[in-house]
Amino acid sequence: MKTPKIKYVEYKHDYILHVEFTDGAICELDLYTFLSTCKVIAVKRFFNLDKFKKVKVGEGGFDLVWPGNILDLHYEAIYNGKYSSTTVIASNVE
Repeated sequence: MKTPKIKYVEYKHDYILHVEFTDGAICELDLYTFLSTCKVIAVKRFFNLDKFKKVKVGEGGFDLVWPGNILDLHYEAIYNGKYSSTTVIASNVE
């Protein structure tokens, strides 16, 4: 079975996102622990609420992205509740 794509994302508060998928599944994604403990330097620079609030659904619903490609979270990892430094792509950090 293919993992449903991301349909909608909304910043809630702190480091929590409301994420809806094309199959109707909904999750509240709390990235505080992940971001605060991640050892990837580019991701540590991302640990900033002003930047975090600017989240969008990436093209095709395959990921969550932020302006400047600061951080990219893949939809399968989010849907399955598994995200780590190996499932995150950080690039073009401002």
